[in-house]
Amino acid sequence: MLLERNASKIEETKKEVAWNIAYHTVRLDKLKNKFYDVLDFEKYTVKAMTTQSYVTTFRVPKMSEFLNKNIEQFRNLIAQEVASKENNDFEDDDENLEDEKVDILKHKTDVKKPTAASHAHKTDAEKKREERKIQRELRKKKIEKLLKKEAMVNSNEDAERNPAIIEAKATFGMCNLKMAHEYEVPDNQQINFSKKR
Repeated sequence: MLLERNASKIEETKKEVAWNIAYHTVRLDKLKNKFYDVLDFEKYTVKAMTTQSYVTTFRVPKMSEFLNKNIEQFRNLIAQEVASKENNDFEDDDENLEDEKVDILKHKTDVKKPTAASHAHKTDAEKKREERKIQRELRKKKIEKLLKKEAMVNSNEDAERNPAIIEAKATFGMCNLKMAHEYEVPDNQQINFSKKR
């Protein structure tokens, strides 16, 4: 009898504790939804080990659904445009390569001017050699085109060596008036010894 009472009291206590845990968990979840779920990332602090220095980040709120949808649409438009441009470039390259292949073949026929007898004596190995040679030349031209494109993209490296750009970077933010090398002060604004006196 005593054991049954103790067991019922233990069960009742467990239910009360479970209710308290559930109540506080729900409250905590509501607070998190209100204050933390609206953040893109939370504020955190990084402290130094040897000194008292520390760095703290900002709390950044999430963007609205409207902005996210617009950004996603914008990214899709850009991706479509890039994909269509790449397709056009590849189609143009393929057309150009076909034209070049025809030019190479014409050039070879102009140079050699094969006769029907010499054409009949060509073996399969010779034909394959010629085809591989043509393919090598086409690949070489394609690589040259890609290198030209890469040179256009890597023009920033040339900008690093350009003295005008170096000077512009060095003097960025200096708002001195009339700083250009070509600028000449007008005569009526020039000051010399006699005018000063």
